[in-house]
Amino acid sequence: MILQRAVANIYVPPVDVIEDKAEMNRLMEAHFQQKQFFKALVEDDGCQEDVLEFMEAYIGTSQMDSYIDRTEQQLDRLMQSAY
Repeated sequence: MILQRAVANIYVPPVDVIEDKAEMNRLMEAHFQQKQFFKALVEDDGCQEDVLEFMEAYIGTSQMDSYIDRTEQQLDRLMQSAY
């Protein structure tokens, strides 16, 4: 469970807190759906290609290089600390 949360926290960008309650509820629902998606990927030994395609749709192509660099570094550190 801890490994699943750590992987999900690496892949899912943080959600900004806003004052508009309806907008915040919409963002939280999207956030929970993303967490469920990544949990399923971790449990099913999901393909990293699927993760990257999902995130490209979510954050946009222009931000993918920095996203991939950041997540790969964090995943490497996670794997090193797990073993």
